[in-house]
Amino acid sequence: MTTDTKESNLLVELDCLLDTRLAVLYRHDIKAFEKAMKSQYPGRVIDAFSGINATEFRKLYKKRDKSDLKNALGTGFVSVIKDFTISTLQNNLDTPFRMAPVITINTYPYDLTEKELELVIMSIARKTKELADVTVVNISPEDLTPLYIKSMYSMVAMYDYVEWLEIHSANGNLKKTTCPDIGLLAPELFYLDLPSKEEISKIKATGKSPFEAMEELVSPLIALKFMPAEFFSMDMRQ
Repeated sequence: MTTDTKESNLLVELDCLLDTRLAVLYRHDIKAFEKAMKSQYPGRVIDAFSGINATEFRKLYKKRDKSDLKNALGTGFVSVIKDFTISTLQNNLDTPFRMAPVITINTYPYDLTEKELELVIMSIARKTKELADVTVVNISPEDLTPLYIKSMYSMVAMYDYVEWLEIHSANGNLKKTTCPDIGLLAPELFYLDLPSKEEISKIKATGKSPFEAMEELVSPLIALKFMPAEFFSMDMRQ
């Protein structure tokens, strides 16, 4: 009797696994980088730094390239990958088929060589003790449609989740294809501005935090799940 195998596939951006925010800050303004390192950087609620507001930083971050990766250290998100791998394998005890964990790394927007891609794969494979298959793709936010996600992945992790939501809300893709059963892991960060005191008061009156309210708002479209920004920040234990 053969056992059917099903893949449980986590799509995670390379930008979730490496702290490219600090790398970009380091390249642009070493003093701002040093101040960020001395502050509560992992506990930040917005990507705004000394002398650089969130809008300015987004413009810098949009221009990141492969050269920034050499200054980008690993994040705490590796623990999520390990947990995903273990929980997928444990599910084999409760299902009639074999669940195979797969980690797919989205290397967009970086143009990596074959050798560099192999190093990425090997690094993540080691982190999972080679219990998960590891593969790579290079897909832009525009091409990463809800339909594609729904057909390929069990869960996705994005740093710049707002951009993806805005793109596929504007072009109607999230109306055509909803993904309420697909988890979208994202950092607890505000986008360009912090909410006003009045906005926070209105949200708190509902008994929810701003991030819980956002999760509920988009839940018919995708199962957004916020995680502390420290998971997407340089692992200080390195």
